[in-house]
Amino acid sequence: MAMAADDMYEDEVDLRTPLLQLGDDVPNFSCDTTQGFVTLHDTIQGKWVMIFTMPKNLDPISVSALAAVAKLKEEFDARNVSVYGLGVDSKMNHKVWVSDTYELQEERVNFPIIVDDKAQISKAFGLVRPNETDFMHALVPCMLCVVIDPDLKMQYMAHYPMSTGHNYKEVLRVIDSLQLTREHPVCTPANWMVGEDIFIKAEVSLNEASERFVKGFLEIRNWFRLTAVPD
Repeated sequence: MAMAADDMYEDEVDLRTPLLQLGDDVPNFSCDTTQGFVTLHDTIQGKWVMIFTMPKNLDPISVSALAAVAKLKEEFDARNVSVYGLGVDSKMNHKVWVSDTYELQEERVNFPIIVDDKAQISKAFGLVRPNETDFMHALVPCMLCVVIDPDLKMQYMAHYPMSTGHNYKEVLRVIDSLQLTREHPVCTPANWMVGEDIFIKAEVSLNEASERFVKGFLEIRNWFRLTAVPD
């Protein structure tokens, strides 16, 4: 007897549900981690969150990612950012992964790794190709880093190929920009670093700019205005 289509594909991604994009509300999810059970919305509670994915445990780039983020953990803490790794493997294998990272990189993994062993979170992040019954063979070959703001909005998504590790100092730079531009009507130039001049947003009127940016600003065009970072 033939199976109904709904029965055949009951585990696949619901294509009617859009994948997460920048600016979207991030849905709540509860999951196990290497440091205990977490619920995303409860975890955030006024904080920022950075999640980076690693499709394979026994992979040198993934081990280097765990070590790199562990080394920068105090930098993320200083910015009120909680960090999580995410892997599609069992909790036991993740704990072996943590041990391997210390042995190979001499860094203790000081943050949780999410156990996404059914790839439910990975699906929401668009990391599983639809219409595949075996998700392990349907994983998109990339590594993803996302940043979620305290209002549960997706603010940053960066996909890297499996052959290239993320630059987590760049992620910190992006977070610095996101936090600055959340508080002030400004935007940051290409290659901007903390302490350098920034742009006043084009929609800010001359009167408002004069009131808000007491350090002054340089206007070259009415939409191209440079100012120092506000106190």
